[in-house]
Amino acid sequence: MRRNALRQLIEATHASSSQVKIYAANSIPDFFQDFPDLEEEAINAVYDLCEDQVMQVRMEGYRTLALLSKSEKRWIKRNADVLVQLLQSDEPNEVNVVKKALVEHLHMDPRITLGVLCDQLRPSEDAMVHDDTTRLRKLVINFLAGEVKKGSLQRIVLPDSDSESTLIGGLISAIPKSNNADVEAIVNDILLQLPSFGQSSNRALSFVQAVLKRAKSALDADLYTNEKSTVLDQTRPYFDILSKIFIMKRIGSMEELLKFYNPLISKTNLQKISAEDRTLVIYYLAEAVAASPKDSPIARSILGISQTYFEYIANSDLAQEHPIKASLFLLRSSLELLEDGWQMPSLVLNAIQGFGRVIPPSQTHSQEIQGLIRVRSGPFLIMFCF
Repeated sequence: MRRNALRQLIEATHASSSQVKIYAANSIPDFFQDFPDLEEEAINAVYDLCEDQVMQVRMEGYRTLALLSKSEKRWIKRNADVLVQLLQSDEPNEVNVVKKALVEHLHMDPRITLGVLCDQLRPSEDAMVHDDTTRLRKLVINFLAGEVKKGSLQRIVLPDSDSESTLIGGLISAIPKSNNADVEAIVNDILLQLPSFGQSSNRALSFVQAVLKRAKSALDADLYTNEKSTVLDQTRPYFDILSKIFIMKRIGSMEELLKFYNPLISKTNLQKISAEDRTLVIYYLAEAVAASPKDSPIARSILGISQTYFEYIANSDLAQEHPIKASLFLLRSSLELLEDGWQMPSLVLNAIQGFGRVIPPSQTHSQEIQGLIRVRSGPFLIMFCF
């Protein structure tokens, strides 16, 4: 009798009445688990409801998928895959129901559900489906980022669990072929928000290499597309991303970060890029130097030619935050080395002195900068007052 009831409910999913379809969707889970040989037919009937012309019927179909997965775990992966595709709905109410059903699947089996989600993050090689996959990839990233922001994903994905490995591994593997905007979202809105994602993790180090590779490709594209002048449109987002990874999260070696900036250190390349980007480069480079160990040979060599940076800072808009902060980073780093016996080159000394003359007294950090502009030359302490 129950078997016959399930068959009738399956048939009812094709009725002309929306109310009958909704009744069928609500009732199928009550019989689903009892008849394994009818599961496939029942599941397909619910999939049909998910494509119904009436929105209310579709939404009941989405809810039913979660109930069916809960009653029979072997359907979790397939149903999660269907729900991920349904994120593309143009109706906000529908999308909310789909997201709720996906969260339920995450609770049922986070590893499998995250695997399904991460599969959508890998760009397709098929140009014919590029637009659709790009849109779906962004929707999946937004879904994951939204759950991270609410704190729900952190409660589901436990540290050192298989589900965490699936999520992090999937996100890292998506980085090499994702566009810059997607990389930025994956890094800033998901990975760096996971509390367990830290310096000691091997996955974190793989992540650093993946992001560095993308950043270097972007820098190469920017520097060598135009021989006369360059704007760092491709590279610009990576300055902040790398700062968060290496300095804020302390993942990776500072030497690797400094090496990334190596093509931008020379005066020739600094002259080539736009004034706005030049200021950003000097700021993030100075920040990286300040965060590096005192015995870093790369940091020392950068400070040894820092006259170029002080000259550019002196000629920039000193009412802006980045030039002033860059000068503070460089001055503090230089002072640390001086106290350690470093001999400041005369060109750097002259540039610092020139920079000191142009700092307006009204500048917020003027007094601090004046206090930092000290250099040691043998036993003599020279202070530049202005």
